[in-house]
Amino acid sequence: MKKIIALSLICTINLFATVQAFGTKSPSQMFATSSQKENDLVEKKISTKQDLSAFISTLETAYKLGDKSKGYLLGGIYSQEHRMEDGIVPENIPLALKYFHETLDAGYGLAAWHIAMIEDLPQKEYFKALEIIEKGLNAKFVDQNAKVSLVLTFGTIVLENLNENQNFIRKARDLIYPYAVQNNLASLDYVLANLLNLNDEIEEANKFLNSACNNPNAPRDIQNACLGGDQIVTKDNAGQIIQRELSQCGQ
Repeated sequence: MKKIIALSLICTINLFATVQAFGTKSPSQMFATSSQKENDLVEKKISTKQDLSAFISTLETAYKLGDKSKGYLLGGIYSQEHRMEDGIVPENIPLALKYFHETLDAGYGLAAWHIAMIEDLPQKEYFKALEIIEKGLNAKFVDQNAKVSLVLTFGTIVLENLNENQNFIRKARDLIYPYAVQNNLASLDYVLANLLNLNDEIEEANKFLNSACNNPNAPRDIQNACLGGDQIVTKDNAGQIIQRELSQCGQ
């Protein structure tokens, strides 16, 4: 007989930790580029202010010539401080946002994540953040990994800031559900379990919570939440991980 977790409102986990656990690229990882000239710069190692300036110049030239995907890289560079061998290059948030907005308008959906993180959420503009993330989801150029990151962010924003808004709880649940079924990601399962619980879908919430808590790759904050009470038992009597089942959630 399966032992199911007795659910109350589950503690939500930090937004940045949630998305980082999934594996969204950091700006430093976004230096993977396509043209030979850019690759040469990366292989040479960007270690001085002049190196960084040259790399930025290469990206800006490509951007001005019509390669709008380079705006994503430029936004990532300008959104953070860089400690080079010969000094510090400060962040330039207004310029970063300019590139991210233009890149999103050109159809590159993951730029929406950065806009939400550095513009909307610090100002507690939660509805604007959700709107921009949804724009990213519907963008022309957004792969499966980017979509997972975006829906995960959407759901976590709702849990952390709008958890009394039933309409957004259901919307976030419906956005995340198909990705949680298709992927074995503890962060997706855990956030979805919270949303289902808030919508009084306790049995379904237990399935996803069990899946999250038994995932060997679950990030530490989820592991800690799963071990936060004596009532949590997430395996059946034979010691097997409880498997979730596809249901008609959200239909």
